[in-house]
Amino acid sequence: MEVLPTRGDDALQTYRSVVWCIEVRDPAKILVDDSVGERTQGTVSAVAASYGCIFDCCYDDDEVDEIPYYQWMIRVPQAEHRRRTTEDIPRVIDAVRSALQSALPAPFDDWLCYPHAEISYSNAVSDYLRNAYADLLDVFDARFLPRRRDGAEALEPTATYYGDRLSDGSLVATYNLWLCEEPGGHRWSVLNVGLVPDVLPGVPVGRTRVAVDQPVLLAPRPTMHCTWTWMASLRVGGFNDHVGNPGVISTQPADGARYQWQAADPTRLADMIERDLRLLFPMMW
Repeated sequence: MEVLPTRGDDALQTYRSVVWCIEVRDPAKILVDDSVGERTQGTVSAVAASYGCIFDCCYDDDEVDEIPYYQWMIRVPQAEHRRRTTEDIPRVIDAVRSALQSALPAPFDDWLCYPHAEISYSNAVSDYLRNAYADLLDVFDARFLPRRRDGAEALEPTATYYGDRLSDGSLVATYNLWLCEEPGGHRWSVLNVGLVPDVLPGVPVGRTRVAVDQPVLLAPRPTMHCTWTWMASLRVGGFNDHVGNPGVISTQPADGARYQWQAADPTRLADMIERDLRLLFPMMW
């Protein structure tokens, strides 16, 4: 049985992978307008991949006390996480840092390398959910992953945990499957799959990023899951991407139509969705 991950620095060694952050400050603002993330993406991806690791992203537009700083997030499998240098950092992180020092046009001395406990925990929860709901998600991945297009096929479908929680202690996440770009503009159709949200075992605690009509995944998975109804939701024309890249949902979604399906059986639910998607997006078939 899949075990729900625990939180904290001591729990990092129990995760399948750990997200390490490489950070450097730019007090002279030498690279502030130089698209650091885009400039270094190829180098960081290649070095990380040579160690079996994944370059997640670069944050290059943040600052503290008006001092810009840049962060590179590397997802490091547990085996590589444990292989350390004399500085007690993973060998892959040392290699990526060295590559960055060579790639950036300005010398920086204030480099920080550390495991990001919160992001690592969120990823561990996502891994748990992906396995706990395999009976549902495997059906959808097999049915719709081969049909994706316009760049959406490059995105890994994930169970995303943002930190939301119910009053009974359950963690709340979403499963997002990017399908395709809609005709006529930079808008993306994203399929959400999970449990019907109006029969949850508790109420949201504090601020939540999950919409009230959005299907959700709960961790731990309810023991009486056989009584639950599966649900899928698709908003057409509702997700803007101002830069033309899939995977980025605008904070101001456009108006659009929302389609919803419910069924007790995952295969039956996928059948219903495929029937309608063939009419909505015939270019996928």
